[in-house]
Amino acid sequence: MEKIELLKIFKSGNLVEYNFSCSEGLLKFFTGRKFKIYYPVVIDDMPDSVLVVPFLSNLIQLAWITNSTIVVPSIDGDFFRSLPRLKKALSNMFPETQFEGELSVNSVEENIFQNTKLKSAMFFSGGVDSYQTLISHHQEDVDLLTIWGSDINYGNEEGWNVLFDSIRSSAEPFNLNIHAIHSSFRDVFDEKVLYKEFSNQLKDSWWHGIQHGAGLLGHVAPLAFKFGYKKMYIASSHSTHDANVRCSSHPTTDNSIKFCGCQVVHDGFEFRRQNKIKNIVDFSKKNPTLPINLHVCWKTQSGENCCACEKCARTVYSILVEGGDPKLFGFPNFKKALNLFDKKHTFIYLDKHPHIYHHWFDIADRIKELKTTSDDNQYWKYIRWVGTIDRNNKKSYRVPRRPIRELLHRILNKASRLKNEIVFSNYLKKTFKNNKSVFLLGTPTHCNIGDAAIAQAEINFIKSNGYKTTEITVNEWKKYKKIIKKKIKNRTILLHGGGNFGNLWPTEESVRRDIITSFPNNHFILLPQTFYLTKSFSNEDLAEMQNIYNRTQFSLFAREKMSFGKMTNLFPLADCFLTPDIVLYETNKHYYDVSNVKKTIDILMILRSDREGLLDYDDYCSIKKMLEEEKYSYRFSDMLHYSATINKSERKTVVLEKLKEFASSRVVITDRLHGMIFAYLANVPCIVLQNNNYKIIGVYDWIKDSGNIFLADKPSDLKELIKSALALGEIKNSFDENAFDNLKVSIFKGDKDANR
Repeated sequence: MEKIELLKIFKSGNLVEYNFSCSEGLLKFFTGRKFKIYYPVVIDDMPDSVLVVPFLSNLIQLAWITNSTIVVPSIDGDFFRSLPRLKKALSNMFPETQFEGELSVNSVEENIFQNTKLKSAMFFSGGVDSYQTLISHHQEDVDLLTIWGSDINYGNEEGWNVLFDSIRSSAEPFNLNIHAIHSSFRDVFDEKVLYKEFSNQLKDSWWHGIQHGAGLLGHVAPLAFKFGYKKMYIASSHSTHDANVRCSSHPTTDNSIKFCGCQVVHDGFEFRRQNKIKNIVDFSKKNPTLPINLHVCWKTQSGENCCACEKCARTVYSILVEGGDPKLFGFPNFKKALNLFDKKHTFIYLDKHPHIYHHWFDIADRIKELKTTSDDNQYWKYIRWVGTIDRNNKKSYRVPRRPIRELLHRILNKASRLKNEIVFSNYLKKTFKNNKSVFLLGTPTHCNIGDAAIAQAEINFIKSNGYKTTEITVNEWKKYKKIIKKKIKNRTILLHGGGNFGNLWPTEESVRRDIITSFPNNHFILLPQTFYLTKSFSNEDLAEMQNIYNRTQFSLFAREKMSFGKMTNLFPLADCFLTPDIVLYETNKHYYDVSNVKKTIDILMILRSDREGLLDYDDYCSIKKMLEEEKYSYRFSDMLHYSATINKSERKTVVLEKLKEFASSRVVITDRLHGMIFAYLANVPCIVLQNNNYKIIGVYDWIKDSGNIFLADKPSDLKELIKSALALGEIKNSFDENAFDNLKVSIFKGDKDANR
């Protein structure tokens, strides 16, 4: 087994230097340069167990991934207990990689500074993410920290001075202390060798994928010990909406870290980048005396924004969309960015860097949401082309491939498609051998865990009644429509339930209509749904909808009274029924056992940030402020999975893990329907805020007598409701399964009739 050994920690005044050795097999990963850090405070009298944290936070990942031993004399107790959590988080994030190395330590020491004040710190680089965290927490007793040697090279004093002057000028109006750390931690590694060695496993670079999250945070331990920080905020680079995020700075990794009594908090993960820029522009308009000088450029070492790279251009467009003047945000030459990244050149760049598309999609969505015109925005002539991008239409943003490459691409795609069609056709053949197979079409594989729970509950419902499910997902329908149409003739078809019946979620509605029109003679059962029409729904739209659903071969199930009334009124020829949300069927079935999960936090926040949400940025801030004033431990989460998809095979596991998260809290606060239902299944008191339709209040009627679900009219009601919820004794929820009798009769009688 290879070994890394810390031989000595040299400390003198503000300097700490690490003398370490490594075995021959690991030498190639190091440059031979010294690992040293200059702190803004004297560290002579600090325990080695504190000073070892920056060293370990940067090197232990290499020990883990190479199955090596890393040896240190002593270690801080909080950080020692953090390492298994960090290791597990990285293992989950990089399932192709084995993290098997180990830590050898002689002594574990507790180093907690006794400070009665709730003092905090945050990293501040001057970027969009860190400014979002700054405007969220600037009213706290918070210090700003920055590291020279992270984005600006350790030896680039001129570039660092420009950047630090900008950071300092940003901090001064907020009346906050700022501390700069000077570290050679990036110079210690040979990142090119690390990339070559591990990129196939990580699907990422060493710095972004493995090192920078914990590596940056570990530098804070000596300052946490010196000043008594209780929290250390690190701004999120991604959000809950980003798919397949692999990044060493992530809630699962960062929030696992603690040292010297200071808990790391990954901040702002609930906001997309465009949301953050909106918040920053809005804050600037309300606080014109607090200047904001963004530093986003990763290409230049001058400390200024180059206005010639994609990231600079993207930020300029984002600011313009929100009605801001880029010159006021650190982009004096912003027109250069607009000229270099016009429509043609942006698409060429994105075609080579497809992982960046989602940022531009968000800008396009924001333009559409604002319904921006030349009357609203003086820069409309520059930004209007971005609004033509449609994330669901590749032709709106793709550049044509070269002819030879396009031909090869088509050949390979066709071969792969034929293979998959054969496999899927064989799957359907097997299902037809079983007469007790029910066809369920249109189930999702996207990242919404609530929808995954619905699909799993539908399958469990069918199974509990002695039948098997032939499930066809939305993606399978789109890929294999011709095969499916040939196989399914006069069988009853179940359509996936949820909250997308109507025109609020047009993509889901269009898929459902495509399925229905493909089988003009089949009987359809629409599983429990919320039916909702927006104000933009026209009489022509209604006539088209009635032509599809107002037929005798339809059984429509509403999961609350408002939808039931609308369905009955608009589709009189169909059989309409009132039935609970299908996930509530699992209340008594114990498919998911979370009874032994320990309570680790007071409040779990499950809040929306999509088109159904009513809360704005100020509401988020007021809720966080209230929780902190009341000294509740809390965590923000969502009903979105960290990856872009939830496949059939992993659906049950994903739902169980989310239920465990609910069960680990004493109270849930949510504006999501399945946030409420998951709390009900986990027997956790739940406070429910309204969303922009009636589905929450409607489904609440089914469980309102439980005594542990509370409705809040507005965020200001939360304070007293939390006290009421915490005062409850243990409640074990149950549900009347007779409420699903109409659904049982409709599905299984219909299936028998279809097979006669």
